[in-house]
Amino acid sequence: MLDERTFQELLTGGLDDTWLSATRRWLDEYKDEHHVDTDVEAIATYSDTVLVPWLVDAGVLFQNKAVWRCDLIGLPTPRFSIQLIPKEDSRLVVIHEGFIHLLTFLTEASLLCFLVSERMPWLDESARDQLDIHVRYRTIRLAKRYLVEPFRLPSIRDQFPPDIRSKLHDELTSMLAFAVLHEIAHQDLGHGKAAVATAPSGAGPHVVFEERHGFFKQQEYDADLQAIRSVDQNHTSFFAGVVLFLEHLNLLETYALHEKLTHPMAVNRLSFLAHHLPDEFGPEVRELARTTALKGADWHRAQRGIDQH
Repeated sequence: MLDERTFQELLTGGLDDTWLSATRRWLDEYKDEHHVDTDVEAIATYSDTVLVPWLVDAGVLFQNKAVWRCDLIGLPTPRFSIQLIPKEDSRLVVIHEGFIHLLTFLTEASLLCFLVSERMPWLDESARDQLDIHVRYRTIRLAKRYLVEPFRLPSIRDQFPPDIRSKLHDELTSMLAFAVLHEIAHQDLGHGKAAVATAPSGAGPHVVFEERHGFFKQQEYDADLQAIRSVDQNHTSFFAGVVLFLEHLNLLETYALHEKLTHPMAVNRLSFLAHHLPDEFGPEVRELARTTALKGADWHRAQRGIDQH
């Protein structure tokens, strides 16, 4: 499916020595655990046993056949990345395990805060707030470390009650589906074909945190909206995962990721969706997106102010 040069670029392209070593370690550990001998066998095993079944479930849950009409490759490596490989006659989406691994860690931490807030009524409000802040900052510290020198993040999944484990699975399914559909949307919309950038198309985004706008950022907004429009069932469940995904990105952007000239900030992407959601998503979902975007922007602004003092 991939030539050797493309294959190696996906595995190790652009990595420094720390990440090269971590990537090799993850691959070797995966091969040992699953009793396979080569990198190609490890990738095939991870794709067939983890990634493809998960996205088949997503296709059924959201009645979206697009995730079945693309080729998928899962790489058991720590890179926080998902990407579309341009091909003339097909779609190829590549997902690194690190993308799912870090999102899982962040979602587990979010659900822990949810449990503290909703199921510990014996704690007074100030105690709950302090515990929430403690969990949030511990999460941030580990996520920042992971993005510099990747390691196996801790998991508390097994400590959750069954209903919360189910909620975790549903939210991760929505996030993974949205990420894949976003990449597919880029190809469906013809992004990347034009050699020269033209003026942004469509309505301008409803920015809640000031940043430069431009052609490539508009493409990201358009791909988000195309991904949302492709969902035909369980809209509320799907979009709840999208909101959480963009919340996670906002957290990473605040503390660990550099600003990208090609991608809008997560809070602006969420605000844009809040103002352009199809009617079938309903006013409650739209309001959730709007208020989450505003809170996320306030959080980002406050933390940036702290960093500057």
